[in-house]
Amino acid sequence: MKNNLPPGKAFYIITSSMSSVRIAQNLEMVREKVKNRCLKNGMDPSKITIVGISKSHPAQFASEAVAAGLIDLGENKVQEAAEKIPLVNPRPLWHLVGHLQTNKVKKAVEIFDLIQSIDSLEVAEMISSVAIKMGKMMQVYVQVNSSGESQKSGFQPAPGIAERNEGGQEYDYAASSQGCRPHDHWANDG
Repeated sequence: MKNNLPPGKAFYIITSSMSSVRIAQNLEMVREKVKNRCLKNGMDPSKITIVGISKSHPAQFASEAVAAGLIDLGENKVQEAAEKIPLVNPRPLWHLVGHLQTNKVKKAVEIFDLIQSIDSLEVAEMISSVAIKMGKMMQVYVQVNSSGESQKSGFQPAPGIAERNEGGQEYDYAASSQGCRPHDHWANDG
């Protein structure tokens, strides 16, 4: 089933100078928009995860979003997240969104629940090594450069994946030393 949600569409749950009531209202508005769009396109709204991006906002706003029912929060800077995460209660699931530099891998694995945008085998292997040493199962998303544009980062898709995706089929991608390929289940097969 093809994802018909608007690409790149951002809904603001947290903005500067907000009250907890306004954050709760924004979250409800976003949930309603997602639900309506899903139902319009024959999708199950319960399969959508709303991730509130709290970058450049104080921990208090993130805590208020969690109190309003937001379960997942994201940060794009490891250093900012390291300061904010201990202050947000109750603790949501924390996503690292955006590029991860190799010198920040250890801290990212330590503080995040999920790392998005794994864009190189080097970063993937570093995350795996650090997570093993910490005894942590790290959930990650692999970034695939499906457009093939040289200025964009990410793994190159296996031949034919882009064509199949245009046909509306959904795939998870598993990284291997040969790049990325569609995979029904995550597996450590090399």
